Amino acid sequence: MKLEKLFKAVAGAGVGALLAFIFVVVGIPDLTDVKTVLWIYLLFMIPLGWIFSRSRFNFRTSALSYLSGLGTVFALVLLSPVVSFGKGAIFIAILISLLIVLYPDPCGVLDVLLSGPLYFAGTITVMAIAGALDLPGNSIGLFMVTVFIGFLGMIGVVTGAAARLLFAKPKP
Repeated sequence: MKLEKLFKAVAGAGVGALLAFIFVVVGIPDLTDVKTVLWIYLLFMIPLGWIFSRSRFNFRTSALSYLSGLGTVFALVLLSPVVSFGKGAIFIAILISLLIVLYPDPCGVLDVLLSGPLYFAGTITVMAIAGALDLPGNSIGLFMVTVFIGFLGMIGVVTGAAARLLFAKPKP
């Protein structure tokens, strides 16, 4: 029961991160300080995480999707000053993150629909954190790789989660 509530809160924080990203791109001037942008992210993520934790819907795949996108790109950001990543390494990172996300069955259609955008929200959240904390791997090339991972992972997660939901055995 507590794990399901945690999954709900993580999914809500992911929705908050996605809404914050849209708000920042559309409504904030380009020269805004990165730390201010991070605070905007937190102001969206915390209340939505709390609201989702109290909802009656369950979110398993979408919460894991947000965490997987976050973890994949965070690992790339931390390792990029030390290791140079090629296309093969990026595809393997995406594949591993998709296997983690697609292991459990989705809780429903809403869980499947949120899983893709929340994967992308996880990748973009890392870029906001990396910019605010001035991490060493923060560069324009890494930003392009992040967007690539976000879009490719988003497509893979939605397709895989929809297939898992479609071909799941019906519960008695």
